[in-house]
Amino acid sequence: MFTVKDLMNQAQAEMGLSDWDGNDFQEGLEVLLETCSAQANLGQRGRQHLADACVHHLGNRLRIKDLLNRYPEILQEEISRPMFLVTFPRSGSSFLHRLLCQDLNIRVPLYGEMWQPAPPVGVDFSPMEREMRIKQADEDFLQPLENLFPKDAAARGTMPAANEPGECYVLFENSFTSFNYTFDYYIPAYLDWLCQLDFRAVYGYFKKQLQVLQWQAAGQPWCMKCADHLLGIEALMDVFPDANIVVIHRDPKEMVPSLGNLQACHMNLWREEAIDPKLLGQYCLERYQRVASQAATLKQRVEPTQYHELEYSQLISNPLGEVKLLMEHFNYPIHPDSAQHLQNWLDAHPKPKNRYSLDTYGLSKASVNESLAVYAQHLQKD
Repeated sequence: MFTVKDLMNQAQAEMGLSDWDGNDFQEGLEVLLETCSAQANLGQRGRQHLADACVHHLGNRLRIKDLLNRYPEILQEEISRPMFLVTFPRSGSSFLHRLLCQDLNIRVPLYGEMWQPAPPVGVDFSPMEREMRIKQADEDFLQPLENLFPKDAAARGTMPAANEPGECYVLFENSFTSFNYTFDYYIPAYLDWLCQLDFRAVYGYFKKQLQVLQWQAAGQPWCMKCADHLLGIEALMDVFPDANIVVIHRDPKEMVPSLGNLQACHMNLWREEAIDPKLLGQYCLERYQRVASQAATLKQRVEPTQYHELEYSQLISNPLGEVKLLMEHFNYPIHPDSAQHLQNWLDAHPKPKNRYSLDTYGLSKASVNESLAVYAQHLQKD
């Protein structure tokens, strides 16, 4: 297995750069490599994927710092009243994120621009160059990845296109501090490390990356989503004190098997052998359990004017109405064509009827309720 030094040397050789903008990312990278080696049971394809991904994100750090050195005014970009969807995985946040981005007043981070936030070394930024980078994410990463899945896999159709809204974990991976790593790999020890992390430096670097994206393509307010934010909400509010927080509540007994169904597809791409569904079920439940207390107390830790919650069932039954209520709660201007754009998107993207079973993963309604009792009690109180 490769080392942190190996990967950093490779990225420096490929980029011809050496300014890392600090070294706080190295601990996360080291823990990731150690836990993947010890616990993830990676096959040859998985080990190569991990190495390639790490070198890519190290390269991003080098390119971002190079861009900031050339254009220091980027750090003067103001990020005003950003909106964060801070929810459990499989809670309906992707659905809401895509609805919100139909309003032309909303700025969402595109997967392709997050995949490579800064231009290649020696290339000056231009709008055309940015579009080429976004297109490259499809050609070099997203399409090849989707093609690895069997044709009937649940993951097919869930992969975003490069010009569609992406999740914040793509930017967190440039710091090697992402909850998403525990989705791709069975690495309980990395999850232990991540859950005790002080996220203030992580969010400081996250803000820099948003400033880089905004400098290249202006637009506010930002609307971002990721389960990672549940782990670092205090740091998020320290770095973005005027941030607005959105929470979606969904029955955990629906979320857990939904996650297992999707996670098995991704995880088994990289493993030497397929993960046992019952082991995966316990792992999915543990991931939810780690953030359950954060989700249950989130409302008490955010100013009421900066907090809005909605029920998954209401979002599905009345999406236009729920989006309108959310925008009005935060006093965001609604674009005149928003309702029509929302309806057009809904007509073009009918929600599939999926069937998941807790039994597949060796879980029961009682075991889920018991493991996530803190969150379930919070829902009952509200």
